[in-house]
Amino acid sequence: MTGGCQSKPGVKKASDSGNTPQSASTPSTDTAENQAMPDSVGTDSEKAGAKPAIDACALLEKSEIASVQGQEIKETKLSSREGGGQLLASQCFYVAASFDKSVSLEVTERDPKNPDRNAIQDFWKERFRASGAERDKEKGEENEGSTPPKLVTGVGEEAYWTGDNRVGALYALKKNKILRISIGGPGDANQKIEKLKTLAVMALGRLN
Repeated sequence: MTGGCQSKPGVKKASDSGNTPQSASTPSTDTAENQAMPDSVGTDSEKAGAKPAIDACALLEKSEIASVQGQEIKETKLSSREGGGQLLASQCFYVAASFDKSVSLEVTERDPKNPDRNAIQDFWKERFRASGAERDKEKGEENEGSTPPKLVTGVGEEAYWTGDNRVGALYALKKNKILRISIGGPGDANQKIEKLKTLAVMALGRLN
């Protein structure tokens, strides 16, 4: 790889200048949870011409993830999505030497073309603060067996874990942006949450 991550507005760049993301389709460490971001964020931004202001690969260094996962990070893959002038998402996939210990990090923000300045807050409220019945009603689904989001303290303005011992992700809200981070590898939900909290705090520290 050549060059480094370019500093983007709203991001304090990580110091690993050799960490060069390339645009790619991001593999999934948790296929169920990778579909949990806003439905409006689903179009390849390269085709649509939209570009998020935030570079997700500038939020964590390879060495930081390696210290948490106990695995060398071989490369990073950067991709982005947009949702018809509603939301923009920048995603970085950190590929570990043992693929199951790879990390996915995504930041979602309001598209500048979207006049609704409450778009992020509205999604957050619907996704995490509504009761299970309200969420199912809004989605037009019956999902009584679903596990409700778990509040996680000490991360951002507010944070939640969604998932179980097998798959899951930590969502954190900061300054009208949503950080989503998930990890693979062994461990139960509580162990994964502690690892994700460590990584999320570092990433949020670079997110203006």
